[in-house]
Amino acid sequence: MASVVRPPSAPVGLPAGVTTFIGRQDEIAQVRRLLATGRLVMLTGVGGCGKTRLALGVAEEWRRASRRPAVWVGLASLTDGSLLEYQVAEALGIRDHSDRDLPEIVLDYLRARDCLLVLDNCEHVRDACARLVRRALSTAPGLTVLGTSRQPLGLVGERVFAVPPLPVPGPESDAVGARYPALELFAERAAAAAPGFAMTADNRATVVEICRLVDGLPLAIELAAAQLRTLPVKQLAARLRDRLGVLSARATTPAHHRTLEATFGWSFELCTPAERVLWTRVAVFTGSFDLAAVEYVCTGSGLPAGAVAAALAGLADKSVLLREEHTGGEERWRLLDTIRRYGLGRLRAAGGTGGLDGTGGLDGTGGLDEAALRHRVRDFYVELAERFDADWFGPRQAEWTALMRAELPNLRTALGLCLDTPGGAATGVRLAGALTYFWYACGAVHEGRYWLERALAADAQPSRYRLRALAGYSELLLVQGERAGSLDLARQCLGQARALDEPLYVARALTDLGSGLSLSGDFAGARPLYGEAVTRFAEMPGAEPFLAIAKVALAMVVLFQGDAARASQLCEETRTWCEARGEQWWLGYTLTVSANAAAALGNLAEATGYARESLRVRRSLIDPLGLAGCLERLAWFAATGGGHVRAARLLGAADRQWGMVGMVLYGAAQWQDGHKECAAAARSALGESGFTAEFRHGAGYDLDRAIAYALGDDPEGGRADG
Repeated sequence: MASVVRPPSAPVGLPAGVTTFIGRQDEIAQVRRLLATGRLVMLTGVGGCGKTRLALGVAEEWRRASRRPAVWVGLASLTDGSLLEYQVAEALGIRDHSDRDLPEIVLDYLRARDCLLVLDNCEHVRDACARLVRRALSTAPGLTVLGTSRQPLGLVGERVFAVPPLPVPGPESDAVGARYPALELFAERAAAAAPGFAMTADNRATVVEICRLVDGLPLAIELAAAQLRTLPVKQLAARLRDRLGVLSARATTPAHHRTLEATFGWSFELCTPAERVLWTRVAVFTGSFDLAAVEYVCTGSGLPAGAVAAALAGLADKSVLLREEHTGGEERWRLLDTIRRYGLGRLRAAGGTGGLDGTGGLDGTGGLDEAALRHRVRDFYVELAERFDADWFGPRQAEWTALMRAELPNLRTALGLCLDTPGGAATGVRLAGALTYFWYACGAVHEGRYWLERALAADAQPSRYRLRALAGYSELLLVQGERAGSLDLARQCLGQARALDEPLYVARALTDLGSGLSLSGDFAGARPLYGEAVTRFAEMPGAEPFLAIAKVALAMVVLFQGDAARASQLCEETRTWCEARGEQWWLGYTLTVSANAAAALGNLAEATGYARESLRVRRSLIDPLGLAGCLERLAWFAATGGGHVRAARLLGAADRQWGMVGMVLYGAAQWQDGHKECAAAARSALGESGFTAEFRHGAGYDLDRAIAYALGDDPEGGRADG
């Protein structure tokens, strides 16, 4: 099997722009010239000057011109540099389940491709970015890095491009006959805010004045244009003139910083009282958020729940909040980082009131300071994680997967609040353990291990929540192939569960012990452990998901011991339960074992059907380990049926996926035999050169094409079998 970490088939690339890109063609050309002569370029400048949009424009041009991939890593939500590699791995689509260090996995991935890596908002984790970029550029010769930051990284060979404001006409110019991106940006955003608005000879001078007042800063222009929903353009200019004139006289900070701060302050004053309070309070979220989160965290002390929806809409209309449509049509919102920082500053300065008092806003706004809001953030995400844990084994798995991935920045914040706050470690154990199946099923095994290890080290007090975290950590280590560590944690869980009289975790620990022995090839030792777990779960109300897991684990062991009929029966019982409940994730694993049992019983067509159905199920979830296993088994079944071209191609496709997850054939010796037999049969039929050619052909399939081929939707027009 190949040892190279291959590019993942999960989609990676650039974010879609929510608005059109105006101007900056000269700047794009300048940055591209820098990239042509150096491998690290940093776009620097004050917040709101357009660094992110310029980086996106450069990356899009790079991708079109070079036909090489550009991968975007947003860092605005990241405050802990130790999580940088997790964020980069997420953006790259890496779903490695091995026990290798994640930084090495990321570097291996980058080493294997020629690409542009865009790191946006490096200032949040500047030192960590510098370390990663230094190592990546020294080990990945095909890598080029484009970053945005308020200051350079300070690395040798770094090219720095200071992003200027958009050009605006001078005081003596009427701007007629010349194109100025600042004016174009204002006109477009103004038309979106006030349909029918157009820049004319009558209002051109006023628009020019507005753009000059805000120094051509794109974010300030957008905030100003959004106010045309309620203000005529001349009144807008007058208010800006009054506000910025006063601040210019004070002139204690650099001009662009002063302009942006003043524009934020002016926009803040034009908000309704409820919008002001909400602006300061949603600033405690580090990622995007939905209505439920806002209502839980932000209401009360001057902001009634009934005012939240209108305040959200108002802030979105004023371009303070960005709307994002989530999977399933649910709306989410987020703050640009610069705007979030301003809101957080107002919250801190006011001691929680959002800068409002009895005359300037809502009456009785006090009480919710930053600490109180962050406690609410923690509590909301603990409750969300508990709902996820309780509901995971059901029909909403795809929905939960999408939601929890969207909430990952906020979940990280909540975990950090728990583990970095005195007295919060027990809650951290609770939260990290509740996310076990997110870490496991959604391809975040490395990060899950990081949080579980931290949480368990921070709080050693025996509890039901600690048992759940121990079981989860044991299972993640097992997935990574660390059987000794997994067995040790399972034994700890078993001992503590017995001491606390927690029968559910006694049975879970028995299952985990059985899995550690099974994957080590000790089927005789694993079978009684699984059998006892099945008996215990069957006697417990509400333990059906864990009963399903134990049954399929037992089925695999008895299959390896030669009892395919018993394995088939156990899988049939579990399939029935999964299908009745609408469960998909464990159904995928059950169908895979069903396929193996059917093949062992000589029912090749049935085995192929089960494996293909498993592939269809797994396609709807992020389960690269399971997808690799399905492709592998379909290769085996094809070889058994004489389809050696198909077998070779599917082995190649599976090899690409195994390389992506980093744990070939589940890290278990017993799976190697089937792989070797399949490859030997295909080699014998096709010859070494023929086998190698077809294997490489399949290894060239991306995931979508590999799945289509495996399901019989042959992309090669009938060359499926040789």
